[in-house]
Amino acid sequence: MNNSLPRWLIFFLGLPLWGGIFFTGWYLTVLGYFWQTVQLFGAVIVLLISRVILDRLKIGRTISRVIRFLFWPAALASWLTMIYLAVALSPWKTGLLLGALLVVFFLESFTRRRRPLAAGLLLLFFIAGANVWHLILLGLPAAAVLLFVVWKYRPAWYPRGPRWLLWLLVLLVGTVIVPFSLGAPRRWPNDVASQEHVRTVYDTTDRRDPFAALLGREIRFGLPDCQGRVLVGTRGVPNNLVRLEPKKVATPPMEPIGDFIGLDCARRRVYAGNWRNPQDTLVLHIFDQDSLKELHAINIKRMTRTTQLRYLPSTDAVYISSDNSPRLFVYHLATWQTETVDLKGYIVDFAVFPQNDLLVTTAWGGLIQFYQLSTYALLDEIRFADFVLQLNPTPDLQTLWAAGIYSGKLAEISLADHRIRRQFRFRPGIRFVIADPESDRMYLGNYFTGEILALDRFSLQVERRYFVGNHLRNLALFPQPKRLLAASARGLTEIEIP
Repeated sequence: MNNSLPRWLIFFLGLPLWGGIFFTGWYLTVLGYFWQTVQLFGAVIVLLISRVILDRLKIGRTISRVIRFLFWPAALASWLTMIYLAVALSPWKTGLLLGALLVVFFLESFTRRRRPLAAGLLLLFFIAGANVWHLILLGLPAAAVLLFVVWKYRPAWYPRGPRWLLWLLVLLVGTVIVPFSLGAPRRWPNDVASQEHVRTVYDTTDRRDPFAALLGREIRFGLPDCQGRVLVGTRGVPNNLVRLEPKKVATPPMEPIGDFIGLDCARRRVYAGNWRNPQDTLVLHIFDQDSLKELHAINIKRMTRTTQLRYLPSTDAVYISSDNSPRLFVYHLATWQTETVDLKGYIVDFAVFPQNDLLVTTAWGGLIQFYQLSTYALLDEIRFADFVLQLNPTPDLQTLWAAGIYSGKLAEISLADHRIRRQFRFRPGIRFVIADPESDRMYLGNYFTGEILALDRFSLQVERRYFVGNHLRNLALFPQPKRLLAASARGLTEIEIP
């Protein structure tokens, strides 16, 4: 191989390693290759440091050249991974920006103009970035303004020709991140109150609210218990589980719990897992449903904080997954026996279908896996282009919906042949698919925008829209009277179903 490649090509191939190790490592990680990523980038960093030391000492020039050639393939693999994910998540926006970049690159390569044609493209970046509602993402228009100022007052510093490839990294990251939040304008508190059939149960921004001292400022969920009473999960205050009706009852002070709980109506029990585990031990808490007093606490070794928890009456077992772990913990209530199962990939979400003897899990990078529930043997796996997939089984456990939080895709999955039956594209951020068992309507929440869509279950046409506040954390359907209760950064919002 020729070791006298152009300097700009060396810089282009090495850019993901010098300036983008974090991003490329993260992208590879979400594809499911976590350990491969750690080994690859760990080795690359060691190689780069070794090369710098050898060059400084002016020894081992042959070894230095070998090291240089070793990290070029890793850099190229990083770029291909980034492009693949960007195209998979946002095909038309990524394709448009990549095409524009190639056109600009070739135009700038054959022109000697003092002020290059590429400057006009900055206005498009600014217009796109200015609509981003999330403050963190305002770095995109800020970078565009900075580049424009450089073009205006320091044209000699302005990147032209091959140097435009430097901005490819920014654009690729932008095409992945920006579509998550574009088109999600901020909504104000009076937008919630002005909607028909919508009322605020608790507003976290109102310090005069009578529930403020009890619930705090971080509401994680609002769910119906076995009698249809509102059960609220909070963090940031001593109480973690609070029942608001008919009288206020709360758990004693304890560590925060996870975002999902299980209700055992036969035993009148509530099951919850802990959120913090300073001793690397997951704890399954068992509460009395009426008094919310803790009855038992089961310590589970080698598992981190609770991410998902399910209780199924048909199997009489509690299933728990933990953060950044492939392990599934199962607690059999009838026999008090526990088992920990190691599955493939880090579990993001899971759903249990006893009538099909089926366990469905999702892993980072959109990997959906199907296991036999009785043996935990892997039966099949498919991929769905997204970083994080949430599984939403219908109440009758006959249908499974997968919501792609970052791509905005909603897929109906067949439990018979383990294939995607149909899919639809909505706005990025979709979560919490709630099917109404007494009608043909289902509800789809959006974490980013705080919107709730009322859909026809068969055509998935939008019938109504509601807004409950950004950062939607949970959505639950109450049977009597029929209503939705949404937990968001704004608090608790109730939607009466007409």
